Amino acid sequence: MPLDLNTIAAGMAWTAIPEFDSSVVDETAAPYLALKILVPAQPATFVSCPCGDSHEAIVERILTKDRRTVFLAFCEETGIPYPVELAQLRRWRVNMPAILSRIQQGFECSGKPVERGAGLWYLGETGVSFAGCRRQVFFAARLSSEVLVSLPEGTTQILVVGELNPPETDKFPGRIFRMCELMSVQDGECVFDLDIVQRRLEAIKPAKGKGAQVIPKNALQKSREAMILDYLDDRAMSLRDAYWNAVSKGEPYELPRRPTYAEIAEHIKVATNGTQTPDQTTVMRTIQTSENPKLKLLWENIGDVAFVRDYRRKKKQPRKRRAETDEEFIEEMFSEVGMEQDHDGFHVV
Repeated sequence: MPLDLNTIAAGMAWTAIPEFDSSVVDETAAPYLALKILVPAQPATFVSCPCGDSHEAIVERILTKDRRTVFLAFCEETGIPYPVELAQLRRWRVNMPAILSRIQQGFECSGKPVERGAGLWYLGETGVSFAGCRRQVFFAARLSSEVLVSLPEGTTQILVVGELNPPETDKFPGRIFRMCELMSVQDGECVFDLDIVQRRLEAIKPAKGKGAQVIPKNALQKSREAMILDYLDDRAMSLRDAYWNAVSKGEPYELPRRPTYAEIAEHIKVATNGTQTPDQTTVMRTIQTSENPKLKLLWENIGDVAFVRDYRRKKKQPRKRRAETDEEFIEEMFSEVGMEQDHDGFHVV
């Protein structure tokens, strides 16, 4: 079976980054290897058992006495080792960064791809107009439920899907394109048929009295995780300022309740003009799976008054002492920028 983009697309229906063995990657795969659409993966550790029965055999790497490396497949029924050629074990995987880069080049998008959700990538705005306006291009290897939840609202976006036969959906009507219908490899180069995009978008009639909804560029530049981090950072600094304002006026300060997932989801919808529409479950999952240490720190401590009080608060830097009688120097060395009140009403220095 010759390898082409249809074969890659069929693999994406099962996994976002499919792998292929030597039965698929033959001489027909040379252009895809040259374009780095396929790259070497870890060799297989199982093969169909050479005994001819319908089971797999584990493969072990053996170093012989004469310092040669051989591969043996051990039959689980008999324990008999069968020699296996390295070529049988070689595997290649789809190189997702190369796929994203090629689609960006085809649509003349600039900037780096940004992951907007589980399996959904924002590739930028097209360098040319389609049906009267420039389009925001998204890519997903598969049209999973997570991707459907993360798709933005609006009418100017298009989605390129990797899998061969994506399921039907009411989202992005007429604006979902299969990678293998737009992209092909000819004479060692990636070629795009953008006439398909133009014709299909021109056939979409806007609602009466409404034109295409143009989405501001700055509403599409940050991932959901980055927006949550910005929200928590701004909130922590706002609470910090409110605390010290209360202290300066000699008033008590009561820390508001911590923000909810629903509040953060609504903030993202407003901040992105509806191009991102996460629900509270999506926000919760984003926070819980984040590996950003600052986001984790903020979320865990946003309800702690001591943390909020000192969050990103700069102290005055001590001056060098000019003389023994430099009273200003002594005052700075033994006083804080802002004095905190204890519960008895005394200033703590």
